[in-house]
Amino acid sequence: MPWAGIAFGMLDPHFEITRLNNGNQLNSSFSFDFHGEDGKNYCMVSDNLLEVIVQMFSLSPDSVVLQRPVEEVDPFFEGTWMKGFGILYHDQSQEPHRISILLNPAADRIGEQPFNATFDGVPMVALEAPGPVLWKSPDGLATVVREAGRINSLLVSISDLLEMEVVTDSEKELIADPPIHFLNFNFRNITTTPSVHGFLGQMFAPGAIAERLDMGTLEGLRHREYVEGTDDDYAASSLTEADCSFSRFGKGAENNDAGELAGASAGLPHAVSSGRRLLRL
Repeated sequence: MPWAGIAFGMLDPHFEITRLNNGNQLNSSFSFDFHGEDGKNYCMVSDNLLEVIVQMFSLSPDSVVLQRPVEEVDPFFEGTWMKGFGILYHDQSQEPHRISILLNPAADRIGEQPFNATFDGVPMVALEAPGPVLWKSPDGLATVVREAGRINSLLVSISDLLEMEVVTDSEKELIADPPIHFLNFNFRNITTTPSVHGFLGQMFAPGAIAERLDMGTLEGLRHREYVEGTDDDYAASSLTEADCSFSRFGKGAENNDAGELAGASAGLPHAVSSGRRLLRL
């Protein structure tokens, strides 16, 4: 799906970014894989005012694999996919708030509303109704929109910090019973500070992409070496807890003046999709 946005993650999962140097002129491609482990949560973007966490999953023991990808190198590794997202932000009083979005794969398989979403632990009941929905947080800073005819898609906006589309998808190359359904995401816009981290967020820091493109890399690692540290360094205790080792959420918020905030769209990524990549690190 050729989304127009800042960055996105797809499939099992693969992240790809195209740096913009001058206006709409596309320069070099930048991509990497980050898989994690089944049932674990990872800090994807961590900044003073914003945290985005992702939950990974893999095939359950009850799943039956009917067909594997032709190019599969390791038949014993099925990969991971994205199942949920946690989004944390601060309101005008610097109080933290937490949005969680989890996929219900059984509902998605039969075309029903597939998202279990909460705000500060309270279910977003409005999303349970069919048809278009506009949900707004009590503080007025967060909105969740489902457009007409797009029951498998949500658009989450956090003030001027984040505009993120979440869409369900199904595995087309590794065929299993029951079919594998998962989440993709697209950052249409994101605003970060120079101290941003997370396995994806660190790429938004000044000079980060250029530095990594200058590295000597091994294609066999699918550029996992672009990500600082180990997978465990990004592990969070839950989908709504910003407690990974590289967490920046709520730390140094007093330094977030207008001069430090820099939209990633100003000189950083525009993303394009590509195919399936499986890897065991």
